Amino acid sequence: MLRTAGWLTVLLASASCATGAGSDTVDAGPPGRPDAGGGGCVEPCDGIFVRADGGSDSNPGTRDQPLATIGAGITAAAGSGQPVLVGAGTYAESVTMVAGVSVVGGHDGSWQRTGTTEILGDVVAVRFEGITVPTRLVDVTVHAADATAAGASSVAIVITGSSGIELEDVTVVPGRGGDGPGGGDGSIGTGGGNGGIGNPGCEDSSFLCSSCSRPAGGARGTSACGALGGIGGQPGHNNGSGVTGGAGSAGAGGGGGGGASAVGGPGSPGDVGSPGGPGTAGASFGAFSGTTYQPADGGDGSAGGPGGGGGGGGGGGGGSNDCDSYGSSGGGGGGGGCGGTPGTGGRGAGGSFGVIAVDSAVTIRSSMITAGVGGTGGRGGDGGGGGPGGDPGPGGPYGGGGEQDDGGNGGAGGRGGTGGGGGAGGGGGGGPSAALACLGTSTVTIPQSTLVAGTGGAGGTSAAPGATGLATMAYNCSFF
Repeated sequence: MLRTAGWLTVLLASASCATGAGSDTVDAGPPGRPDAGGGGCVEPCDGIFVRADGGSDSNPGTRDQPLATIGAGITAAAGSGQPVLVGAGTYAESVTMVAGVSVVGGHDGSWQRTGTTEILGDVVAVRFEGITVPTRLVDVTVHAADATAAGASSVAIVITGSSGIELEDVTVVPGRGGDGPGGGDGSIGTGGGNGGIGNPGCEDSSFLCSSCSRPAGGARGTSACGALGGIGGQPGHNNGSGVTGGAGSAGAGGGGGGGASAVGGPGSPGDVGSPGGPGTAGASFGAFSGTTYQPADGGDGSAGGPGGGGGGGGGGGGGSNDCDSYGSSGGGGGGGGCGGTPGTGGRGAGGSFGVIAVDSAVTIRSSMITAGVGGTGGRGGDGGGGGPGGDPGPGGPYGGGGEQDDGGNGGAGGRGGTGGGGGAGGGGGGGPSAALACLGTSTVTIPQSTLVAGTGGAGGTSAAPGATGLATMAYNCSFF
C-alpha cells in the first residue's frame, strides 16, 4: 500500500529535481541506441525510423525512407535489437510494445532530439504485456481517449507481467472515465380489489310469513400480495344484533353489528404500507479484475410493504315487526394495495488512470504521470409508488317492507390501505482518478518524476447518493 510519509518525501524531491539545473541530464541509453537526453542522434544511429509526415509503411524504415506508424516500426524492429526512432508529430494509434524493442521519440527533421512526439491512442493507448527483457519508451507524450462506453475507464499505459520496463521523459495524459448508466425506475404496486356489497335483508318467520336463509356478508376485497379485506358481518334476526365484520389482513377492525333494527357499523380502513428503503450508495472506489477497473455500483432499493386490508362492515340488526326478519349484511373491506417495486442501483463510473502496473517491475524516470477526470456515477432509479387500496363494499340495501320488515341495514366495509412506495436505488460511485495504480506484485521506482492526481467523478444522484470517486496520485503503490 502507499506509504504516505514516504511518498511526500519522494514528491518533494521530484519537484525539486524537475526545476533544478540538472533536470535535463538523464542516464544515457545502452551502446548503439540514441542518447535519451537532449543531445540528439549521434552516428551511428542504427534503428528503424518512423515519421508521421512523409513516411510510409511500405518504406524500409531508413532515415531517408521512414515508416509512417509506430506499430509498423515495432514490427520491423522485432528481434533485431534495434530501437524505433520516431519523428516529431502526432501518431493516431494505439501501441503494443514488443520485448527488447525500445521506442524513442522527439526527433526533428534532421533526426535531432528537439521535437515532440505525441501518441493519440484509444482508451488504452500503450501496452506492455509479458515482457521480461529491458524495454524502454522514451520522449513521448501519451494521450488516451475519453472512454465512451458505459462505466469504461481510460488508461494511458498498461503494463502487465513484465520486468525491465522503463518510461523516460514521458508525459502521460489519460482521458475521462465513462459515465455509469442510471438505474431503472420501479413500478407502481398492484391495486387492491374492491370489497363486495352486502346482501339485502329478508323476511324469515312462520305461518303466513316468508322464510329465507341468513344473508351472507359482503365478499372481502382481494389482494395480489395477500392483504385481503375483511368479510362483511352477517345480520341479526328478530331484534338480534348483527355480527361484527371480519378484520382486514393487517388487523383493521370490522364494524360492530347493529342492535335490534339498527344499522351496522362501518369497517376500519386499512393502514398504509411501509415504504421501502433505499439501496446502498456506490463507493468511491470499486475493484480491479486484472487490468480492468470494475466500477462501484449502487445497490437496489427494497420493495414497499402492502397496505392493510379494510375491515368488513357490521351486519344490520334483525327486525320483528309483523314478521321476523334478517337485517342486511355488512359490506366487505377493500383489499390492500401492494407495495411499489424498488428502483435499481445506478451503475458506477469508469476511472481515469495514467499508468496501471500489474505484477511488473517498472522504472519511471524524469517523467510526468497525470490523471484525468473520473466519470459520473449513474443515478439510482426511483422506487415505484404504492398500489391503491380497494374501495369498500357498501352495506346491504334495504330489502323492502315486505322482506326486511324493520331490520337494520349493514355497515359499509373499510377502504383498503395504499401500498408503500418502493425504495430508490443507490447512486453509482463516481469514477476514480489515479496517476499510478500498482496491482499484484508490482514494484515501481520513480526517480525525478512527478505524479499528478486528477479529479474523482461525481457520484450518482439518489436518496442514497453515490460517493465521489477517489482522487489520488498513487493507488496501492510502494515506491523503492
